[in-house]
Amino acid sequence: MKKSLLIILIALIGFILIMGCSTQQQTTQQNIVSPTSSPQITSTQIASTPQTITPSVIEEKPVQITNLDANRHFLDIAFGRSTNNLKKNLNGLVYTLNGKYSESDKKIISDFAKDYNNFTSTKTFIDSPIVEKGDGMSINFYPQDYVKKLGEHKYQEIDPTTGDINFAMDIKYVESYHSLGPALEFPQFYINPDLTGNVRQHYIMKAMLLSIGFQGTTINYPDSFFYTGNNDKINLTPLDKAAINVMHDVRIINGMTFDSAKESLILNY
Repeated sequence: MKKSLLIILIALIGFILIMGCSTQQQTTQQNIVSPTSSPQITSTQIASTPQTITPSVIEEKPVQITNLDANRHFLDIAFGRSTNNLKKNLNGLVYTLNGKYSESDKKIISDFAKDYNNFTSTKTFIDSPIVEKGDGMSINFYPQDYVKKLGEHKYQEIDPTTGDINFAMDIKYVESYHSLGPALEFPQFYINPDLTGNVRQHYIMKAMLLSIGFQGTTINYPDSFFYTGNNDKINLTPLDKAAINVMHDVRIINGMTFDSAKESLILNY
C-alpha cells in the first residue's frame, strides 16, 4: 500500500514539474517582443515658392557740368591750333548745296539747324537754311579730281588709306556792301560724295559748326563730337552743348584772341 502511495506521489511530483516548465516556456514566449519595423519616412515634396528677385535700380545721376567746365571746353573747340582770333558768326546762317547731294543731306542740315536753334534758344540758322543760289556759304559734294585741282585748302582732312580728301574748307571773299568795309568772308566746304552713313553726316554737321566759329578740337573728352581724330560722331554731348552756348555769351566777341577770351571767361568767373 505504502509502495503504491509512493509511486503515486512520485508521479504527481513529476506531473507538477512538467506543467511548471511548460508554463514558464509559454510565459517566456509571451515576453519576447517581436522586433518593431523601423518607421517609414514618407518623403513629402515641399513646393517651394519661387523668389522674385527685384534688381536694385541704380539711378544714374546726371553729370554735373559747371560753368568752368563749359568755359574750358569752349576755349578748346572755338580756337584751333593755328587760330589766333575767334570767328563768331551767328547771323541767320544759310547754305547753297552743290554737286552730288541728296534729300537725306538736306534733311540733316535742316534738322541740325532746328536742333541748334532750340538748345541755344537763338535764331542762328534761319528756318529754311538751304537756298538755291547765293554768294554766301556753300556745302559742296564734288568729285575728288575737282577738289584736288583747287590746290591747297585752308583746312582739310585726308583719308590715310585712300588719300582722298574727305573734308576741306576754303574761304571765299566777297566785296562788302559798303565800299569802305572789309571784304566779307564766306566759308566754302567740300565733302567727299562717296562717303556714307555717320561719316557723311558728321562732316555735314562739322561744316555747319565751323561756319559758326567752332574751329578747334579737344583731347580731353573722347565722347565729344569735337574729339581729335573723330569723324563718325553725330551727337553733341551735354558738355558740347554747354560749351556751344558759351559762344552766345555777350562776353564773347568776334575777333577776340584766345588770351582775351580766357581772361574774360575763366579769370573773371
